[in-house]
Amino acid sequence: TILTYTLASGSTVNLGNNIITIANGGSFTNNGTFNAGTGTGTVVFAGSGTLGGSSTTFNNLSVSGALTVSTSPTVNGTLTLNNGGSIISNPIIYGASSTLIYNPGGEITSTNNEWPTSNSPLNVTVQNTSNVTLNDAKTINGLLTLTSGDLIIGSNNLTLGSSATVSSASASSHINASSSGEARKIYGGSGSFTFPVGDGTNYTPATVNFTSAGSFNGETNDYLGVRLKTSKVTGMNSNNSNYISRSWFIEPHNSASGFTYTVNLSYTQSDVVGTEGEIRPVKLSSGVWQYPG
Repeated sequence: TILTYTLASGSTVNLGNNIITIANGGSFTNNGTFNAGTGTGTVVFAGSGTLGGSSTTFNNLSVSGALTVSTSPTVNGTLTLNNGGSIISNPIIYGASSTLIYNPGGEITSTNNEWPTSNSPLNVTVQNTSNVTLNDAKTINGLLTLTSGDLIIGSNNLTLGSSATVSSASASSHINASSSGEARKIYGGSGSFTFPVGDGTNYTPATVNFTSAGSFNGETNDYLGVRLKTSKVTGMNSNNSNYISRSWFIEPHNSASGFTYTVNLSYTQSDVVGTEGEIRPVKLSSGVWQYPG
């Protein structure tokens, strides 16, 4: 562990699979040639610090405090935000195979420094029991791993690209889509996707399978948006005593057409009001109620 790491002009360092650890309050200044290597090569900031000099490309960067960057660094591997970890002043630039990890105690509200709206990490992992709240609309084109803590989207939209997948969603870690923001999935054609949504307590996913994709072909606007409310469907007859305290809003982009689909909705036992055996799904579309049969 060192306090100050300075690479002078004209000098070269090949990191390889080694680790450089900068102590709390330390600095990393690159005025030469820093070859970040691949694999386990990592620069670790053990607390707050500064990153200066020429714009630097890292393989892995681990941050456990407020890291102030004077130029935008590139991360080709993994950016890990640990206890107190955050990026200040300038945004990260991500390589094609990059991953952003929110570890326990790290950033709990996303920023456009560690998760830029115009240059998203390929993969995102949430394993922060304090949850992570989006500050803006975000995109993931790779793997979203939900290990612990929720990804709270609030009034923002989270778009999962046509090749995006989701791993490990559960009651303790899912997309909290219980406000006005949508969890969106771009469909590249027919096929099924499970939206890992819930309300922060209950995991109540919605699976939509396009048996015929119609106009969906993977373009930017070929998405389906999902959000939910923890109440029965608005407009239901007030005399109806058998229902679930949950409703889903499943809406395609307005340019979508010609598709057919099936929907599977998962609720929890705590959602049930009245007699469960008397409950049936209903759909409200363009002001028209549709019932089974």
